[in-house]
Amino acid sequence: MSDASTNIALFGLIGALVGVVPGILGVLFSWLRSRDSVSRSLKNIELAKAEVDFISAWLKTVSTLVDDESLKPLQETARNRLDRLMDLTEEGIEERTDESLETKASPKQVKRSFWFYIYTGFFFFMLFGSSIDDQNNVSYEYFINELSGEGGFAILFFGIPWVILFVRYHLSKRKSV
Repeated sequence: MSDASTNIALFGLIGALVGVVPGILGVLFSWLRSRDSVSRSLKNIELAKAEVDFISAWLKTVSTLVDDESLKPLQETARNRLDRLMDLTEEGIEERTDESLETKASPKQVKRSFWFYIYTGFFFFMLFGSSIDDQNNVSYEYFINELSGEGGFAILFFGIPWVILFVRYHLSKRKSV
């Protein structure tokens, strides 16, 4: 294997590794976002429990201090607060459901983006590697000569999957917007 083909292979490998980084970051950010929403949900549940306990204790204490006629408006106030708390809890559940539906849809899109980024890094570093001549200098003329020889078939062979991945990636981005 010549130095030029070794350089091409080396740059292709580096490109694939560089292409992995956006995919890994996308998965990491989605994991952190879902983790944050779970902790917010648990905090909201704990606050709702504390408020229900407080209202129950307040009603119990008030019922021992006042007569039945003045207890009715206080019970109505407590019921209104509990109804409002229940409405807020249901809204939070709906929001979490919507977030979970978005999260379930995103791994497929992240997977497509992941493969597009990996292959793009590989392909363009392979192109860059094919422009390096035997003296390890980057040369546009050497790149053109490489394309006119056997390198043109290799670029075509590796370029067609890149075009397919690019079109699928672009279409998936347009659908999500």
